[in-house]
Amino acid sequence: MSEITLNIPDVLTDLPKKEQALLMGRALRGAVEYRMVQVEEEIREGQGYLEQYEKKYGLSFQAYEKKINDLEFVGVDYQEDYNDWYFWTECVQRAQAVLINLRQFLSP
Repeated sequence: MSEITLNIPDVLTDLPKKEQALLMGRALRGAVEYRMVQVEEEIREGQGYLEQYEKKYGLSFQAYEKKINDLEFVGVDYQEDYNDWYFWTECVQRAQAVLINLRQFLSP
């Protein structure tokens, strides 16, 4: 386990250590639960964009990327779609990794 330093109001430092630990644990748990809701929403939003591109082209991102690289899809519109699709793919993957870590924190 790692340690962090946190400045807290003096009124809380006057509490017994056991009470401080209880408060900090509950605060951290609440913050993680709140963040999970936010991350899950980010994933839903990103997946919505990914589904739009999959529907538009009838391809997975990997298949689309191959067509871009093989110069089967050439032009500004294809490149812009590729950049956006790549962006949302990365966003979803990063958010899913964060969500896994947050869930691990909450698991017993």
